[in-house]
Amino acid sequence: MRQQGGGGASSTCRPRFASGNSADERVKTGSTAFSDVMSALKVQIHGMNKTQESGSSYLKVMTAIKEKDAETAMLRARNESKKLEIEERKLALEERRFNHQFSNRS
Repeated sequence: MRQQGGGGASSTCRPRFASGNSADERVKTGSTAFSDVMSALKVQIHGMNKTQESGSSYLKVMTAIKEKDAETAMLRARNESKKLEIEERKLALEERRFNHQFSNRS
């Protein structure tokens, strides 16, 4: 004689979850969830790698810009130095001319 609601092996006796899935289906869903989590992690890791690459690219670009700015500043300083040197030579030449004219008057 069969007991009602007893521990028989039929599928009607399997515990049901809130989603309405049996325990076997729940395991399958858990496996799918794990796969989904792993896929999401892969996407996140790939995104982080892209972010790091773009951050690295940004730093490289900014470094190159700073290097070019430094080169430009150095060239400007050289130009200014050359201008001052030319001005100094002009003044020295004028001084010699003046001294020459003054010495000729004496």
